[in-house]
Amino acid sequence: MVDSFAILIVEDELLIAETLRYSLEDLGFSVSGVANTYDQAIAFIDQFRPDLTLLDINLNSEQPDNNGLALASQLANQYRLPFIFLTAYSDRDTILQATRLRPSGYLIKPVSPAALFATIQTTIEHQLVPAQSIQSVPQLGEQPDFFFVKVGNRNIKLHWQDVYCLEASKNYVQIRVIGTSVTYTIRGTLNFVCHQLIPTSIQPGFRQFNRSTVANIKHLTHFDQEAVYYNQFRITNTRFSQKELQSLLAYS
Repeated sequence: MVDSFAILIVEDELLIAETLRYSLEDLGFSVSGVANTYDQAIAFIDQFRPDLTLLDINLNSEQPDNNGLALASQLANQYRLPFIFLTAYSDRDTILQATRLRPSGYLIKPVSPAALFATIQTTIEHQLVPAQSIQSVPQLGEQPDFFFVKVGNRNIKLHWQDVYCLEASKNYVQIRVIGTSVTYTIRGTLNFVCHQLIPTSIQPGFRQFNRSTVANIKHLTHFDQEAVYYNQFRITNTRFSQKELQSLLAYS
């Protein structure tokens, strides 16, 4: 996905920290480090300057002032680096303090891969367009209608509604987008991408036409007895009858 986007995990529960690390790596992100204490986190940030920090809002510390909110304040005011709060529960006062620090988002533990992906993608968007990060904070469970892929030194923003084909390729999914011949890659299974990453509101338009290929029916231009097409791009069809295809394309 955006494998050079370095993420620091600050979490005092080792199992949760490791689960997050595996999830991030499975999604194609780079985990630059894991810190279990305030002091470890500060030392790491001083040395490596991560692009994003996932921060336990209730980080335990022997010194009461060195907690998750204190670290968030350092990230916001001294380092000016984005962070996302991790929380299982919090009292009203904690939430009010957290909101004032303008996090890039919140994630409720246990964190699902889909929520993790969506929140980080939105954070990347806000970093590329800084004014947006001041205007709004992503809501819990919100799925962005876009995603980023790394091409050379650039982060390319793509919209799910412009995707016309997804093809499974081992542990990756090849994505084709209208208006370009370039094929982009996302790490993950076809099922995961289609049911967890694509926004729920447009999922019904993505139909599986064979074991390894899903297409967005609104972009299909024609079909025959063996395949469906986006212009000249051919997708073998083993799932739908001619009558079903006619109905699908008529309402797309």
